Amino acid sequence: IAHDLQRILYSFKRKGLLDPLGPAGFNAMNQMICSMVEQLTAMERVATTPIPISYGIHLKQCVTLYLFSLPFTLISDMHWKTVPLVTLVAFTLMGIEGIANEIEMPFGKKSADLPLHQYCEALRSEIEYMIERLPEGPEDDDLYEEELQDD
Repeated sequence: IAHDLQRILYSFKRKGLLDPLGPAGFNAMNQMICSMVEQLTAMERVATTPIPISYGIHLKQCVTLYLFSLPFTLISDMHWKTVPLVTLVAFTLMGIEGIANEIEMPFGKKSADLPLHQYCEALRSEIEYMIERLPEGPEDDDLYEEELQDD
């Protein structure tokens, strides 16, 4: 898609359709396409780089060991108050660990995942808005169809 957008953009520039925008407008559009590719690359990196299983296992073991040893360190000072305090700490730490597991892969179909469909629809409407406001060439010249025929 980015390659096609680049080709269309340069085609518009060659035909003079972007002259009213000037070099700054052309550079801004070109930069937006480059930014889109960089953002896609970053999302793919997040989606394809899982947290190692050994890290998750180690994290669970450390939290569990800490929670088992915590009452023994607090009992002499806090007596019966140790039970609610350790319960609160356990709830908090196990919750953080659960959240870490949930957000490890944000690009899925679960309700907690990112709403990619909404993002794509918003991007589509913005692109359509920009396309509608591009300078038009001669009425009988369909640039996009011409570019497709050149291939």
